[in-house]
Amino acid sequence: MRRLILMIITVFLISFGMVVVVQADSLSTETIHDQRHLLTASQKKRVIECNRGWQRSRNQPEIWVYTLKRLPSSVRDDPTFGTHDEDAATSFQSFAEDELQRVARTKPISHVEGDYQTAIIQRANRLEKRVSFIIVYPIHKQLQIVMVPSDQLGTAMSDFQAWYLALGLPRKHGNGAKIITYFNRYQPFVAKHVANVKKIKAGPSWNVLTLVILAVALIPSLIIWKLRHPGWQLSKDMPNDNGFGEGYFWGWFDHDHFGGNGWGPPWW
Repeated sequence: MRRLILMIITVFLISFGMVVVVQADSLSTETIHDQRHLLTASQKKRVIECNRGWQRSRNQPEIWVYTLKRLPSSVRDDPTFGTHDEDAATSFQSFAEDELQRVARTKPISHVEGDYQTAIIQRANRLEKRVSFIIVYPIHKQLQIVMVPSDQLGTAMSDFQAWYLALGLPRKHGNGAKIITYFNRYQPFVAKHVANVKKIKAGPSWNVLTLVILAVALIPSLIIWKLRHPGWQLSKDMPNDNGFGEGYFWGWFDHDHFGGNGWGPPWW
């Protein structure tokens, strides 16, 4: 009896270990395609473990890493690729979509309600929503790096945040260290603004920040001038406006032009 129990426990542990290995191998295969062998074992482990942790989050974001031996045909055939008319991330968007559709087709679906092809499309759409790519690709005998954000990450970044995240990141001479530099730059942002938030929304944009900077620079001067010249009116050429121009000016600053919070910016 004891021997039978031990055999059952042994079989269970072996089966559980095989499941864990298969899941880890599956995650590794999907998350990392290192065709150029640029990543070390520890760098791969960093990417895989972070993505595995996000699988338990509310929105389940992922960042996959691909190092390509050749430029994808969808990118190569794009007439605007490599020009100032289009960002590299835009050119690689179609490649990312094609790759996620391929992954959606290769993974078996255990429960299908309705058409199988529809289920594949729905899975691919879910992946496009969650999965961002860091891609190393060859061009002009160099390896360059590009970040292709998922729908979630694209929603979470304003134009200012996208610029700030990419600031100083190396784009040429791609190697393992630079790939991890990209990953470490975006990982905290994804963890904070995407992974567990109830509603994904972007932070302040360039327009808002410009308005705030102008307000911070101009308002103190205007207040000082107002205090020193209490009877002054903006419309000097309209003496009979009874202060309408001045009232409109100060009212503009005091109402909804800063997001409905008076003098404060909309994220206060």
